[in-house]
Amino acid sequence: IRVMIGTLDYHDPNGGQVNAALAKRSAGSTLKPFLYAEAINAGLIVADTILEDAPVRYGDYAPGNYDATYQGRVKASEALSRSLNTPVIRLLAHLGTERINTLFDKLKLPSGRIDTGLSFALGTAGYDLFSLTSAYSVFPRKGNYRKITFLKNGAHSQVDVPIFPPGVALMTADMLKTLNMPESAVDGVSWKTGTSNGNHDAWCFAFTRDKTLGLWFGNKDGSPALTLVGTTAAAPVAA
Repeated sequence: IRVMIGTLDYHDPNGGQVNAALAKRSAGSTLKPFLYAEAINAGLIVADTILEDAPVRYGDYAPGNYDATYQGRVKASEALSRSLNTPVIRLLAHLGTERINTLFDKLKLPSGRIDTGLSFALGTAGYDLFSLTSAYSVFPRKGNYRKITFLKNGAHSQVDVPIFPPGVALMTADMLKTLNMPESAVDGVSWKTGTSNGNHDAWCFAFTRDKTLGLWFGNKDGSPALTLVGTTAAAPVAA
C-alpha cells in the first residue's frame, strides 16, 4: 500500500476519526464469488452447471432476490454475475457453514466466523474494505493469498498461501466476466457489486491479471440512502 487515507478531516465531529477503509460494513453480495469458488473446489459445480433460482425455505429462513423475481434454471456463471440469491443459499447449504468458516479464516477476513446462518451468503456479516480487497486478490493471484504490506518492497518477503487451485480461481474470474462492466475502458475485467440490506452500503470489486480494485460507498454514521446501490453508485466509478 502506497497511501491510506481513511478520513478527509480527522477533527470532523461527524465521523472524522472513523477510518472508512477499516470500518466494518455489511458486505451485501460481495461474498458470493468466494462461495462459488469453494463450490467449484468441492466439485459441486462448474461454470455451465444449471442451478435453480426459485423460492427456497430452510426453517424460518426464506430469502428472495433483490428484484423479487426468480429466473428458474440458470447457469452458475449467470447466477453469480447476476447476483441471484437463492442459488448461492442452496450452495452454502450443501457446503456447510464449517467449511466456509475455514475458508474465510484462510482469507484473513476478521468476521469470517458464520454466526448468522445461511443468510451469511447474502452479506449479513461485517467486513472492511481493506480485508475484502485483499481477499479478492486471490483470484488474479491464481488462487493464492498474499498479506498486504505497508512496507516498501515488503511484498517480496510475503509468502503466498494457497486458497484455491489455479483452475478454480481462473474459472471464478471468468464467471465474473459474464456481464461486461458498464462503461469500462479496460477489456477483460472481472467484477462484482454488492448492496447491503436497506441501502446502507454500496460496493464494487474489480480485477484484471495485474490489478485489484475495491470500492465502498456509504455514510460513516451508517445512515442509508436510496442511491447506495452497488451497480449504480460504485460500479461506474470502478469503470
